[in-house]
Amino acid sequence: MPHYDKHFDKELQTLKEDVLRLGGIVEEQVSNAIASLMNHDVELAKQTIARDHLVNKTEVEIDEMCIDLLARRQPMGADLRFVTTAIKIVDNLERMGDMAVNISERVIELAAEPRLKAYLDIPRMGEYCTSMLKNALDAFVTSNTALAQQVRAEDDQVDALTHQIFRELLSYMM
Repeated sequence: MPHYDKHFDKELQTLKEDVLRLGGIVEEQVSNAIASLMNHDVELAKQTIARDHLVNKTEVEIDEMCIDLLARRQPMGADLRFVTTAIKIVDNLERMGDMAVNISERVIELAAEPRLKAYLDIPRMGEYCTSMLKNALDAFVTSNTALAQQVRAEDDQVDALTHQIFRELLSYMM
């Protein structure tokens, strides 16, 4: 719902756009990390690590924007939920960026080692994760709680796949 103060509407729109921009950066980071793992691409892994500063910088900027909005505008109701949700989302996006860096670091570490087995389930997990990220950002932008709940349910599938991959790798190593 538009406000009487058009500048506040513009600030909220800027916040939304910045969260989506960070989401796009992180989505690319995750995709690149998985591609570097699948293809043993050390250069792509290094590029992914090098871009982490952009994720961290953008997260800090968005956090500062949210704190400024909370302090100056003292939003209520839906606006307050929007700003506090943005804070939580950017924290999780930054963590996802860190995980992409961790994957990329392992790619570099293991570049000279033979693969234990084909990474058949890793691309599927990556697809689940990027789909969940897109859906979560869509749910945020459109305030679609049903879509947000769907993302939570899909997280259980990713967890199950993680445990399956872990068990397979353990049995392969023994």
